[in-house]
Amino acid sequence: MTVTAAFVVDASPLWRAGLVDLLQAQPEVTVVGSAGEVKDLERSNVVDLVVIHLAGEPPVAWGRALHDAQRRSPAARLIGIHDGLSSTDLAELTGDTGASFVDEGSDEDALVRALADPGHRTRQRWEAPTMGPVPLKERESAILSRVAAGMTSAEVAADLGLGVRTVENAKKALFVRLGVLSQAHAVSLAVSLGLLAGHGDGGRRPALLDALARRLIPASDEPITARVVSAETRRVPGEDPPSVLITRKPLPGALVVDVIRSGTLAIVAESQSAADFQFAVAQARLGRSTIADGDLQALLQALRDTVVAVPQITLTGRETDLLTSVAAGESVNQTARSLGIAVKTVENTQRMLFRKLGVRNRSQAIAVATGLGLVGRKQVAPPE
Repeated sequence: MTVTAAFVVDASPLWRAGLVDLLQAQPEVTVVGSAGEVKDLERSNVVDLVVIHLAGEPPVAWGRALHDAQRRSPAARLIGIHDGLSSTDLAELTGDTGASFVDEGSDEDALVRALADPGHRTRQRWEAPTMGPVPLKERESAILSRVAAGMTSAEVAADLGLGVRTVENAKKALFVRLGVLSQAHAVSLAVSLGLLAGHGDGGRRPALLDALARRLIPASDEPITARVVSAETRRVPGEDPPSVLITRKPLPGALVVDVIRSGTLAIVAESQSAADFQFAVAQARLGRSTIADGDLQALLQALRDTVVAVPQITLTGRETDLLTSVAAGESVNQTARSLGIAVKTVENTQRMLFRKLGVRNRSQAIAVATGLGLVGRKQVAPPE
């Protein structure tokens, strides 16, 4: 039997350990090394297979990583594990480097099949849309969720590693597809269609990462569940909360509070080690909580905010009318005409509303107000 010498590249110590465990379990594979970056792969012809996991990276980063791996191990076959490359990007990268690809949304059997079949490629998540009548593409969903968080085009571009012009063009194309004229209208419509609900945790989950996490859980009579959640999620994942939640980026403080209230005992960051994860699992089995530093800081801030926060945000009738107008895609001038008030009054009301909601712009106001149930809900408010 021919044994394949494999090398694993993954910036996350946790997923790197999971991939090593999965590969070592295959009788025809032996892992000869692992690293956080391709540059740590020593130039060698001994390596037959390089498995690279890049999360949230654009095609250009993939191209650099794959070509670098080829230069260092010319005879090695390449398998990439990705979380959002389009079919076009995959076809170009495969044609350019000969690499095979596996989607994070696939199960671990897909990776095992890729090991045996050099031409294997899993079905891509956007080819089977599950959310709403106007399914968003991966990039559209990522951009719109950040717009809903109040980010500017420049901030969105920096966060996603894209050009500002690319973000602007993607937004324009999305507005055309949704039939809207403004960012706020796009956010309002997307929320109403369920296109932003639980973004990053709805639809197809990163099943492969969930499987890698399960591999790292020590055997015991005490059952423990672990689940991966993205930074963009805005709700506790699933009706049955996991014992251990693995975050890709620190969660918002309010969500950390909800996660703990739901019954989750431990929160581990993917940047932590397998030993850290297994320690959290052991503590969870004892009924004790452990929280990753970034999520702990968010939790503490949320608790501080709770102490000084107003128990409930109540909108005036005019603020509610303003929000309804914004959600319908109306401009400031259109809002003034429809409400029969001066433009200056609309601007002043909007400024006070933004301060009350703690937001920066109309798009974020719609997203936050919807999340708080302030849009489409009749309220009892003090007279203006």
